[in-house]
Amino acid sequence: MISNRVHARALIEAQVKVPLREQSSWYLLLKDRRIQRLLGRVIVQGSQKAREVFTKNFIMPTALAQFLILLAEEGAFKRLTGIMDQALKILAKTRNAYSLTLTTASELSPEHIHLIEQVFSDSEFILDRQIEPAILGGLKLSLIGQTLDYSLQGKLAGFRKVLTA
Repeated sequence: MISNRVHARALIEAQVKVPLREQSSWYLLLKDRRIQRLLGRVIVQGSQKAREVFTKNFIMPTALAQFLILLAEEGAFKRLTGIMDQALKILAKTRNAYSLTLTTASELSPEHIHLIEQVFSDSEFILDRQIEPAILGGLKLSLIGQTLDYSLQGKLAGFRKVLTA
């Protein structure tokens, strides 16, 4: 069995001319289980003709579409999340980019995401957005091993600590 890391390296090599933001956006999108289920219906369960139509007519880069079909043919499509995680790590390392994780309680508007991207516009980074309803509100930013917790959950935990001390 080919490892997730080997698959990720092959994918990155096939997309070497694709800009960092576009590449990382696709990888983050493909980590989403709902997207995987939709693509799985066409790629894994679909006919050869359906795969050809997918490769020619879908808006994703051709190399990425062909990679997904290859995964399906190898029976490795179910490992897509792990492969995309590896690809993002390798991409951040090889392009000297930071991995910035933004965690919110609900989906942010495009305007809010744009504002956050502007704050970090001086450097190359890969923005990984995660939704965790448990944080209740606010956000958490993780960058280079440091987490800035501006969530309501974090504030309540701080109050709890002060009250029980």
